Amino acid sequence: MKMFDQTHCGVQRLMTDTTFTAKRITRMGTWNIRTLHQSSRLNQLLKEFEQHRFDLLGISEVRWTGSGEMTSDGKKILYYCNDKKHIRGVGLVLGKQAIRALVGWKPVCDRIITARFASAHVRTTVIQVYAPTEETNDIEKEEFYDVLQAVIDEIPRHDLKIVIGDMNAQFSSDRQGFKDIIGPFTSSKRLSDNGERLLSYCTLVPKKKKAKKKQDQAQEVEDKETASRAYADLDRAVKQTCRRDKKDWLEKKCKEAQMAADRNDTRTLYRIIKDLSGAWRSSSVPIKDKNVQGKVSSTVLLRRLQAAVDKRLREEQAGFRKG
Repeated sequence: MKMFDQTHCGVQRLMTDTTFTAKRITRMGTWNIRTLHQSSRLNQLLKEFEQHRFDLLGISEVRWTGSGEMTSDGKKILYYCNDKKHIRGVGLVLGKQAIRALVGWKPVCDRIITARFASAHVRTTVIQVYAPTEETNDIEKEEFYDVLQAVIDEIPRHDLKIVIGDMNAQFSSDRQGFKDIIGPFTSSKRLSDNGERLLSYCTLVPKKKKAKKKQDQAQEVEDKETASRAYADLDRAVKQTCRRDKKDWLEKKCKEAQMAADRNDTRTLYRIIKDLSGAWRSSSVPIKDKNVQGKVSSTVLLRRLQAAVDKRLREEQAGFRKG
């Protein structure tokens, strides 16, 4: 297995063999393959890779077990999956040019994998990720972004960093104030909780990057301590922003639910309740935070909404109501 700090024998080749150069178009993409743990799915993946003439393709939900690399039909597949269960898993599919330019790769976890390539002027590091789904508990979501930030911080400063993958986030068409972060081709009608987390992360990353640079360049002990405190404050700000955005999202959904209940719009009301209950359905992690006001208030709101729905439903729609 080639790790991140090991050198590929082809690094010393001529620069014309490198993948990322202005002299040729480099085709890169990412695909949630759903699973490769089925017959013919790998052949389908390689066929699509060849048809779209990719040089590099990041894949999510590989669902193999363990980690390693394999070669098939002239393509190299780097992957990292759960050791025992066929869940999650990320990987990278490399074409001939990418194989020649590969310097090394690092399997971080079953949600993150990185690969480093030689290019014309600088090295290029590609980070393929598979973020937790909307129903995942908050602790696991925060851990994912903490690991992602740690991976980015470990990459050499002068590398070109490219993050690709399935972030499991949804953005609405409202880009007001975030046009430099959100593209013009959003397809969702609402901003999901994961979308708010990703938006907060992208907003504060440039500030954290500057603070990290000051921390690394500080020479005096006092300057290092000051820079470290500034970086830690920004790191806490990212997590606080995520929690605040989630609270605002819950309040917004509750207002929409109340408006739907007032106009007897049971379809909209059902959809909102489903969204709210789905965010907490699979959370089985015990509460560790002393401030549980947000968790308790959401449960109370859900119960109130359920009572409001029962009162407004017609009798012929109440077949599944208790009593």
